Amino acid sequence: AADENLLLGASYTVTTDAAASETLIDTDNKLLTNGAYRGDGTNPWAGIVGVPGISVEYLGTFATTAVEFAFEDATTIGALVVKSARAFFLDASVNRHLNVKNVEVTTDGLVYTAAEFTVNYVAIEGAPECETQDGTATGAQYHDVVINVAGATDIMGIKVTFDTVKGEDVTNGYIVQLDEIEGYANAISG
Repeated sequence: AADENLLLGASYTVTTDAAASETLIDTDNKLLTNGAYRGDGTNPWAGIVGVPGISVEYLGTFATTAVEFAFEDATTIGALVVKSARAFFLDASVNRHLNVKNVEVTTDGLVYTAAEFTVNYVAIEGAPECETQDGTATGAQYHDVVINVAGATDIMGIKVTFDTVKGEDVTNGYIVQLDEIEGYANAISG
């Protein structure tokens, strides 16, 4: 049996220095845990653009966005999964990229400490690929981003911070775009 998504329907707080998208906004902090994402069998991909009411964007090349979940009871989170995130690692004109900057946990609901984590970008089969202006496919752009978190046992909260950094010698992205954040008790292999 698959793990239960512990964040489905969960409330969360967003702290960001990013500018808000005009159309892909999450005004009441509910879109990232409502269970809906592009490619879920119900919501279409819509090519390379986000879908209002499903996708959320945070704008700014050097901006950071932290999404914080507080729990009423001690909870174990072994993995977070960011669904249908756009990430493109090549130095290309693609300006959307989700980088996991850090993950923090709290055992008392007040003081957060850095958690060890690993990140795996899993390309989504059947999702639209990146294309040049003449329509040539250049690679995967939609990923489920699996974040395995070590030592997040009996925590009262978890915070994940995103930015658009792609790496050295590569032009950074400008926009973080994602549809959903899921949380599971166990780490995810693969």
